[in-house]
Amino acid sequence: MNTEQKQKIQSFIKKICMVAISIITIKLIRVYLRSNQEIRDDVHLVFKNVSEIQLSHAIGHLFLFSLILGCLALLVGFLFYRYTFLEKKICSFIILFLIVDSVFYYIFPEIPISILKSVLLTT
Repeated sequence: MNTEQKQKIQSFIKKICMVAISIITIKLIRVYLRSNQEIRDDVHLVFKNVSEIQLSHAIGHLFLFSLILGCLALLVGFLFYRYTFLEKKICSFIILFLIVDSVFYYIFPEIPISILKSVLLTT
């Protein structure tokens, strides 16, 4: 194997490790949320006292803030780095996780609430 193939394999292994770490972290958080009775009681109380309309309104404000923050971050990135900002990884993360997620919320507003309910209320 030449050095280029070794670098590709190392890059692939790093990506797999990052995905594995993310999955393990999410699983550990979910196990913690399920095992802690006080948090479960608080979540049940919030979902019982707050209507779904109020919750979707709050999540809508959160996604609107995310969209504005993403646009500002892109503007600042372009001011500092000009067009080389498009090649940076942070630009991809800003577009994907701040802007595209917000647009998806406005297209499908019921998905985040159902995700919250399925993650937090299933025991």
